[in-house]
Amino acid sequence: MAQEVRHRRRPKAPAVIERSGETGTITLEEYQWRGRQHRDPADGLAVICRDAWTEVVIVEAYKVEGKLHRDPAAGPAMICRDHATGIIVREEYHVYGTLHRPPAVAAVMVRDEGTGVATLEEYRVYGKLHRENGPASLWRDRRTGVVVREAYLLNGEPYRDPAVGPATIWRDRKTGSVIGEAYKPEPGTGRSVPLHRP
Repeated sequence: MAQEVRHRRRPKAPAVIERSGETGTITLEEYQWRGRQHRDPADGLAVICRDAWTEVVIVEAYKVEGKLHRDPAAGPAMICRDHATGIIVREEYHVYGTLHRPPAVAAVMVRDEGTGVATLEEYRVYGKLHRENGPASLWRDRRTGVVVREAYLLNGEPYRDPAVGPATIWRDRKTGSVIGEAYKPEPGTGRSVPLHRP
């Protein structure tokens, strides 16, 4: 059976509109071209999802030919919000489907819906965890805000000089005290020494 191809010649109007049967709220707007979610980011969002009851926009996505895409200088390619509070709980920067943002700023940011604390920050360049002047990955406890794990990577590989410090650090969620660390692998061995992990 042939698959239905949704397509609109006029990019100003969505190809798909869904409405809640109970509230009448428009819950989904999708712009499509040749059967894929698509809209020039300069013209606006390709996907908009709303909560039927609160009418909060819970997903905003810029897509080109079905892939998340937006110039990082213009803003994130995808934003997700908590349906009740409207707090942004996730932001992602993509270039033609690949997580990417200049390494000085996070490509992925995840926040707790209740506290708003940034629980995850990832610095990515062309999909790989990468940051030269700090950790490429940071995890925080949602209640305390304490960084519980940080990892130093360049082009997706641990890079920190052992004389400077460990490539990965784990901390206690309450006190922030270091409870484990790992150093970059020794050249030619692939072994990380020393390794103390919680």
